[in-house]
Amino acid sequence: DRRSQSAIAQRAPNAECEVVPNPIDLSSVEALTADGSDVEEREQVGEPYVLFAGHVRNKKGASDLIRAWALGRPLGWRLEMAGALDGHYHQDLASELGLGGSINFAGDLPQSELLRLMRGCGMFCLPSHTEGFPNAILEAMSLRRPVIATPVGAVPEMLAGGAGVLVPVGDPERLSLALRHVASLADQGAAMANLAYNRVRTSYDMPVVFDQYLALWHLATGRVSPDPTRLCSW
Repeated sequence: DRRSQSAIAQRAPNAECEVVPNPIDLSSVEALTADGSDVEEREQVGEPYVLFAGHVRNKKGASDLIRAWALGRPLGWRLEMAGALDGHYHQDLASELGLGGSINFAGDLPQSELLRLMRGCGMFCLPSHTEGFPNAILEAMSLRRPVIATPVGAVPEMLAGGAGVLVPVGDPERLSLALRHVASLADQGAAMANLAYNRVRTSYDMPVVFDQYLALWHLATGRVSPDPTRLCSW
């Protein structure tokens, strides 16, 4: 991310440093979700849900999300929390807050199953306290899901320009407001999700990122003069 680039520049001011993001293979994501033919029907007639995907622990904002859900969840929605559990703390917290019927702890899922669950969600939420480059957000963007996250690591760059909604770290009240706001969106939510998908296609898809690596390797070896438009410029 840009903050890492700045830190390197302070230590090595004469070094040339470019930011190249982690890639995602859009074709593989589409292939893994292709057999979820009932997703569109579930979206139309089933209970809408928010998806959290990651290690269910405080560092990932799991407690913040559960407390936000208790403060005021979108009417008629449920919360799916997919990922390995850190003991029983978060399940007990949900029970203490009277949320047992609206939160499901799905556990650790195979990647194909997780992506199908992600494809069917109404929005994706990852309120982490710290991140580097969260691939789960990239996957949600690639599946045209509205994203709510915190401004940590590379997330602000990933969701720049209206490709998602950012909320402060460790603020369940603001997170609760954001969840209800995104749930209330119709065409605006779809537009945000499409913007996120286009951002993935133009900046994070594997062929695009590989071109950036090739240009930098050629620059480092002096083999060719790279096309500056192929270097990461956002």
